[in-house]
Amino acid sequence: MNQMNKTMRSRKYWFLSFLLFWSLGFVACSDDDEGLKDAEKEAEMVGTWEVASYYSNVTMPGSEPVVTEDANPDMQLTFNADYSGTASTGAEFTWALEGDELTVTFIQDEEAQGPPAGGDDGYGFEFVAGLSYPIGFEIVRFDAGQLDLKFAYTNTIGISVLVELALEK
Repeated sequence: MNQMNKTMRSRKYWFLSFLLFWSLGFVACSDDDEGLKDAEKEAEMVGTWEVASYYSNVTMPGSEPVVTEDANPDMQLTFNADYSGTASTGAEFTWALEGDELTVTFIQDEEAQGPPAGGDDGYGFEFVAGLSYPIGFEIVRFDAGQLDLKFAYTNTIGISVLVELALEK
């Protein structure tokens, strides 16, 4: 009987050891493609993108929403490999891509004021001289030369902003 208990315990330990090593194999073999996918996304970002459509909705408390929509805004964004970029309006920006978020930071010099084009063309963000504004866009779709971006924000006094861009390479 004692010999049988030893044999059973021995088998139990071998089985537990086997399970431990088997489970470590699953943990150790993680999906390493995520880094590659991010690198591929960054490589695909580089170049000039046409803004195929633009939509914005700005709502202030107690006011009707201000909606701007254009199916053909005639605007381009150029993303450079060094993470800098320019808009066809003349605005300069830096960019970063992490997971499903594209952060664009428009850069303004000390004299610059007003929308990036220097005029009110409806496609700019208001700037204060010398300040930079990071905008974190959610990547809704990114494939085969198509990039759909969404930015939604509500500030502490209840002003909400929704911007959607469809870009094509």
